[in-house]
Amino acid sequence: MTFIGENPVSESYVVGMTCTRGRLNIPGVYKAENGKLIDLEKRSQEVAE
Repeated sequence: MTFIGENPVSESYVVGMTCTRGRLNIPGVYKAENGKLIDLEKRSQEVAE
Protein backbone atom coordinates (compact mmCIF):
# COMPACT_ATOMS: atom_id res chain seq x y z
CA MET A 1 0.00 0.00 0.00
CA THR A 2 1.07 3.54 -0.62
CA PHE A 3 -0.08 6.54 1.39
CA ILE A 4 -1.46 9.17 -0.98
CA GLY A 5 -3.06 11.79 1.23
CA GLU A 6 -5.70 12.78 3.74
CA ASN A 7 -9.31 13.76 3.04
CA PRO A 8 -10.19 16.42 5.65
CA VAL A 9 -13.87 16.44 4.62
CA SER A 10 -14.47 12.79 5.55
CA GLU A 11 -11.57 12.67 8.05
CA SER A 12 -10.08 9.67 6.24
CA TYR A 13 -6.86 8.68 4.52
CA VAL A 14 -6.42 7.89 0.86
CA VAL A 15 -4.21 4.91 0.02
CA GLY A 16 -3.24 3.21 -3.19
CA MET A 17 -2.73 -0.52 -3.49
CA THR A 18 -2.27 -3.13 -6.16
CA CYS A 19 -5.37 -5.06 -7.13
CA THR A 20 -5.77 -8.49 -5.60
CA ARG A 21 -8.59 -10.96 -5.14
CA GLY A 22 -11.05 -10.15 -2.43
CA ARG A 23 -13.67 -7.65 -1.41
CA LEU A 24 -13.72 -4.34 0.37
CA ASN A 25 -16.82 -3.27 2.26
CA ILE A 26 -17.45 0.38 1.60
CA PRO A 27 -17.69 2.24 3.85
CA GLY A 28 -15.36 0.21 6.01
CA VAL A 29 -12.66 0.41 8.63
CA TYR A 30 -9.47 -1.50 7.88
CA LYS A 31 -6.04 -1.91 9.41
CA ALA A 32 -2.90 -2.96 7.54
CA GLU A 33 -1.19 -6.02 9.08
CA ASN A 34 1.67 -7.82 7.34
CA GLY A 35 0.78 -6.26 4.00
CA LYS A 36 -2.90 -7.25 4.20
CA LEU A 37 -5.99 -5.24 5.05
CA ILE A 38 -7.89 -6.52 8.08
CA ASP A 39 -11.58 -5.57 8.37
CA LEU A 40 -11.85 -4.22 11.92
CA GLU A 41 -15.66 -4.34 11.98
CA LYS A 42 -15.69 -8.03 11.06
CA ARG A 43 -12.94 -8.79 13.58
CA SER A 44 -14.87 -7.05 16.40
CA GLN A 45 -17.98 -9.13 15.56
CA GLU A 46 -15.94 -12.35 15.76
CA VAL A 47 -14.51 -11.37 19.13
CA ALA A 48 -18.00 -10.54 20.49
CA GLU A 49 -19.30 -14.01 19.62
